[in-house]
Amino acid sequence: MAVSMKNEILFCFLVGCPRSGTSLLQRLLAEHPKVATLPETHFYRDLNFHLRSREGGSQPNNGLGGIRSRIFPRVGLATPNAVSRLNTTLKEIDANIELLNAKGLHSFNKVLGLYKAQLTRFARRQGALVILEKTPDHVNYIDRITTYHPAAKFIHIVRNGKDAIASLHDASIRFPQTHWGPRYSNLENCCARWNNATNDSLRYLSAPNHLHIRFENLVLAPDEAKNQMISFLELPLDNTKDVATSEVIRPEESWKNDVFAPIKKPADKFSHLFDDNQQAYILNQVTQIQQKVETLLPLSSTQSN
Repeated sequence: MAVSMKNEILFCFLVGCPRSGTSLLQRLLAEHPKVATLPETHFYRDLNFHLRSREGGSQPNNGLGGIRSRIFPRVGLATPNAVSRLNTTLKEIDANIELLNAKGLHSFNKVLGLYKAQLTRFARRQGALVILEKTPDHVNYIDRITTYHPAAKFIHIVRNGKDAIASLHDASIRFPQTHWGPRYSNLENCCARWNNATNDSLRYLSAPNHLHIRFENLVLAPDEAKNQMISFLELPLDNTKDVATSEVIRPEESWKNDVFAPIKKPADKFSHLFDDNQQAYILNQVTQIQQKVETLLPLSSTQSN
């Protein structure tokens, strides 16, 4: 049933490998007057912090924080990371909301229920029918998210491996003091992140309530991609609204500053950043998954010509 015919809030999750265009898709969808959105929350990732190895990295460490992250979910408690993420989100959507005690123990269901309820109220205050939750890393937690939101819809964006990897590595060079630096200065980590995220995304290619968009098609025909997403969400083709920068970007997220620039094909960072040996290594690492992408999610006919 079309969401526009119901007074219920649809949760839509925008996912994919980081540096693949999720923020751009978020900005386009946020222009619809019936869509409410907010900056990346990472909430469901931190709610399941004990499963972070799904992202291709290591499990939480053996310090106190790591031990809590592994044990708390098993006894029905929310991890400290999830409580922290919840409080950050609450402050961003309503400065008057009472926050949880960050040092206290809170049940898993309480934290999840509060998050869902407050985002629903946030959307209703804006007269929206859809709450757009954009966190790329949630691509690795779709099965969990679906248990919390059985009616949710997911929009995936998939970018060519070599270009996404070049963008990940470029972010580590330009923003070395942020989270990009420690992880993505290593090409092996860049390749693993794209392979892992893209492989998980492709598992849902034929699943109901999932829409996949190629980044390369998006930059060629953004209006077509936008209309495709609006149709998928069963929203009316409506007038657009202005999108505040704060809806998509936090002040410290300077790597997203070009999200509101005119959409165009990005520069070829792959050839610029990497020497011949590095290029060969990357292409070898992504070949298997890239072939699956080309087979299961081909470029538009205009791109292919």
